[in-house]
Amino acid sequence: MELLETFVQIVKYKQISRAAESLFITQAAASNRLRKLESQLGVKLINRIKGQSTISKTPYGDRLLVIAKQLISLSHDVQTLKENAEYSKIKIASTTNVIEAALSFIIPQVMKDDPLLRFTIKGSSTFGVYESITNNSADIGFSFTNAPRYGLSTRQIGNQSLTLITSQQNEIPDQIDIDSLSPSNEVYIPYNEQYDQWHVICWGNQIDPYIRLDSCSSFSHYLNHGKAWAIIPKSLAQQYINHKFPIKEVRLIEPIPKLPIIAIDNLANPYKKKLDDIILRFRSFLV
Repeated sequence: MELLETFVQIVKYKQISRAAESLFITQAAASNRLRKLESQLGVKLINRIKGQSTISKTPYGDRLLVIAKQLISLSHDVQTLKENAEYSKIKIASTTNVIEAALSFIIPQVMKDDPLLRFTIKGSSTFGVYESITNNSADIGFSFTNAPRYGLSTRQIGNQSLTLITSQQNEIPDQIDIDSLSPSNEVYIPYNEQYDQWHVICWGNQIDPYIRLDSCSSFSHYLNHGKAWAIIPKSLAQQYINHKFPIKEVRLIEPIPKLPIIAIDNLANPYKKKLDDIILRFRSFLV
């Protein structure tokens, strides 16, 4: 097939040198391929005029060009069909916080164990996650909120630990209690209704936070404020610390509630076994 592709490129550019550049090969290699193709067919395909860099097709070249383009297109279609037949394509709908806290760590390992898996991961609101499973636009969903729906399987597959973090330059001590933290310095992330209720019990709702975010994906941009603090998934905090990001964990004396990770899917999903493997990996990650 490479002989035909080289011939098509030579015809396209009308110069062997430019065709060679487009194929990332030398001019000599392109010339050799053309000669080999002409030898195999027993006909002259290209007219070369001494002293001119451009070339033209012979009548045989005209006829072969049509056939060559068809064969190349069919070859590409066959290869695409083969690849699509081999891969299992799984669509995941997840809240952004679960993506940041867990999926971004788990999915690469799943793909390493099974190279024939391909994923599409769509970040969404909790409502959007459940809708995606309901209308079959996703195979499985993950959320911190359990909102059972008729026809869907919802199950808690583990808990996500949270931790208090701040900048390394912050004067907050390594251990602190709730009363010593001002909500006016908080980078606040609402994870689910239960977390919000705990947060109100601890700090009330009379003082606005320093900033309110929809997800934990961009919390780090707002910790430069002198006394800023945030509560984020422990796995995410550990990743930042491992990468030498200037944050530190602070032990909150009062316990921070864990977030339940809920898996949502349809029982009749054709990828049920592979989805169960992902959930098993999730459980191991959360231990």
